[in-house]
Amino acid sequence: MLILKIFVFVTSAIYACIAKNIILIVADDLDVVLDGMTPLSSTRKYIGEQGVTFKNAFAAVPICCPNRGSILTGRYQHNHKIFNNSLEGGCYSQTWRAGYEKNTFATILKNRMNYNTFYAGKYLNQISITISWHQY
Repeated sequence: MLILKIFVFVTSAIYACIAKNIILIVADDLDVVLDGMTPLSSTRKYIGEQGVTFKNAFAAVPICCPNRGSILTGRYQHNHKIFNNSLEGGCYSQTWRAGYEKNTFATILKNRMNYNTFYAGKYLNQISITISWHQY
């Protein structure tokens, strides 16, 4: 049993040293046709020119809150029950808070893989404080 505990400790320590950072940037209304990126010169400079720009991208749902729910859970809209940007439509509803939020990728990274998590900006339209993040 002692050997198993030592193995788990050493494995966890090694994993903590080699774990990669994850940065996910989610933004709304930045399409080229409507010039959504025009006012964001620093974003274009540091991410678009020095990072990556997708020429052909898709959204699970073309509405803010349901799409963020899909990104956070990996589920389609009919599975996470966020149908529009209102509380009545599931956006940060009791159903979300009691169930789906407990299984977002951030919650899994935080609780099961010991990542420090941080979130800035709009979460699901209604509120920014969640169980998924160490800092917000």
